[in-house]
Amino acid sequence: MKKLLLILVLCLVGCNDNTINEVNNLIKNPQNKIVEVNDPSVQITDPLETTEEFSDPTDLEVFDGTSYDILFSSERGGDRDLYLMNGDGSNQNPILDLDSIEGHGDFAPDGYTIVFFSTMDGDRELYTIDIRNPNQSLKRLTYSEGDDHLPDFSPDGTMIVFESSRDGNFEIYLMNADGTDQVRLTTNTVKDKQPKFSPDGQTIAYTTFKGGVQHLALISLSDIKKEPRVLETKHVGYIDFYDNEHIICHGSNSGRVELFTMDITTGLKESFMTDTKTLWIPVYSPDKKWVLFNKEAGFKTGDLFINNLTDGSTHQLTDDPKSDWGPDFRPIPVQYKVYFDSNIDGDRDIYEFDTYTKELSNLTNNDDEDGIPYLSPDQTEIVFFSDRDGDDEIYTMDLDGNHVMQLTFNDKKDRAATWSHNGDAIAFSSDRDGDLEIFIMNRDGSHQTQLTDNNTKDFWPVFSTDDKTLSYTYFDTTQDTYHINIKDWLNKSDFESELLLENCSRCSYSPDGNKIVYSSKENGTWQITLYDFKTDETTLLTSNSYADWVPTWIDDDNVIFSRESGYKASLVLYNISNQYETILIGANAQNWRPTAVPYHLD
Repeated sequence: MKKLLLILVLCLVGCNDNTINEVNNLIKNPQNKIVEVNDPSVQITDPLETTEEFSDPTDLEVFDGTSYDILFSSERGGDRDLYLMNGDGSNQNPILDLDSIEGHGDFAPDGYTIVFFSTMDGDRELYTIDIRNPNQSLKRLTYSEGDDHLPDFSPDGTMIVFESSRDGNFEIYLMNADGTDQVRLTTNTVKDKQPKFSPDGQTIAYTTFKGGVQHLALISLSDIKKEPRVLETKHVGYIDFYDNEHIICHGSNSGRVELFTMDITTGLKESFMTDTKTLWIPVYSPDKKWVLFNKEAGFKTGDLFINNLTDGSTHQLTDDPKSDWGPDFRPIPVQYKVYFDSNIDGDRDIYEFDTYTKELSNLTNNDDEDGIPYLSPDQTEIVFFSDRDGDDEIYTMDLDGNHVMQLTFNDKKDRAATWSHNGDAIAFSSDRDGDLEIFIMNRDGSHQTQLTDNNTKDFWPVFSTDDKTLSYTYFDTTQDTYHINIKDWLNKSDFESELLLENCSRCSYSPDGNKIVYSSKENGTWQITLYDFKTDETTLLTSNSYADWVPTWIDDDNVIFSRESGYKASLVLYNISNQYETILIGANAQNWRPTAVPYHLD
């Protein structure tokens, strides 16, 4: 309650020194926390599982659409709801189908999270939702007595700017993406509305009234003390940025609302599109090749259209008697290069799979056994085992399969190699002393040192994030995880192991070092489990009849693992926050030991 009162106090003051400090702190220290469950009783439709189509575009024969999905609001269900459709207008399905009004959604850069307004709790408040798992991710962000409206994510996804009437007049507010630290940016007696971040995140543009006419105003976040700059260009509304200096907007001209482009450094406005109907709410696609906009003849008659900036053609996407409006392009989510071993071609080889292009590349295309790849921390090399010299040895290679280097040379089995986080050392499992033990060596193969010495099987080594300890699976009558202090291992010969976790195999440390994921046997089946060192809490992530094995962290919120059924295995990407899994590759072969590199499309 005290925190809420503090937020309200901040929202009722002007841009004084304290508010400036709050804004500066917000910009420098954004908080983007895990989304929370709000009300599990709310009935929500998952758009990724819905197949019903509500309308068809009229010219699919000549229009292939874009590679992006499109978010929009529609009143076709009786009230206004959020919908998602393909870039060609097909597959129009509701995301939220509630009795309240939902609209003006904006996608976060991750391509999954949407911020929007809803009246589900009374007046217009802001919420976020993840379209992969709506029931687990719906979260209310604002709790004000006025209407909170027209939210926009910052380019890095850490902040949200929005308009609010909580002080009795519409002003511009800024907050963290989780709803914390809500700060008012403007203090006027006129309406300040329709805020939007510039692509570099350094400017917030919005509309303000001057002389009874709506103008464009700009706030510099790099110099928050500076007064907003109001451009002397009349009749501007609902803008979107092309780049940091150029926008598209709608405006009034001879009684009609048309689309314009504008240079915000000079205020020069040029006509973009005219029509006998009202044109408004234009939005650029992320690749700046398309413009979405509304066209309507009157209230509750709007439809969505898309303009091709390359050839100038315009195509209608929706055609429904009820109004469709407020569009937004869905950013393409982060993609991954996934590395794994598979016997899909008969023998065991290491493959690369691109989740965007769906291309599958064999990196070790030979008749030998190559497997268990592990990425170097600088993401330039893969360490793996191969029997190409007659028995299993440890090798490294570039990500394209070139520059192969052999690191171990003996007549025993060396397998399951892993990198230290500083890239200086490689740990692996070897039976060179008669049974499986854990070894460590420099990344060039020198100074090979035995760390364990017992009569059980020791395998699947993994470094802690700080590289001070090495954890491994210890297999006697059960599989447990032990760890070894390896600090100054180059100068030691004696190493002691300690029990870390029971019923725990094939573990992997999170990038921040606070958690591990591993396989544990639950109800007779191996499943993926998470352990938090800070809270001492254990969470079962998967629960099914298959064997889920060998999880590896991609980032602090995503892991990848193999799901085995018989002698075949699929590759699964799992998002921890939203408890949502994606099958990347089906169980068409024994697809095993995945590791991945995230990348963003240019």
